[in-house]
Amino acid sequence: MTSRDLPDPVLARAVAVPLRRQILDLILATDHPVTVAELTDELGCNHNAVRQHLARLREAGLVAEA
Repeated sequence: MTSRDLPDPVLARAVAVPLRRQILDLILATDHPVTVAELTDELGCNHNAVRQHLARLREAGLVAEA
């Protein structure tokens, strides 16, 4: 196994947190831009937590702000 066979560490860290993965899955499952409020309602968690996780997903290039 070479380093090319390993996942990108930024991407791996971005999806390693279960709540972050849930957020990504919800975003990918929709056909429209998803708001923080929608994610907060769906997941039943604090909007600041959602915002922090979205920031990590943006840094990894997995989501974009509309």
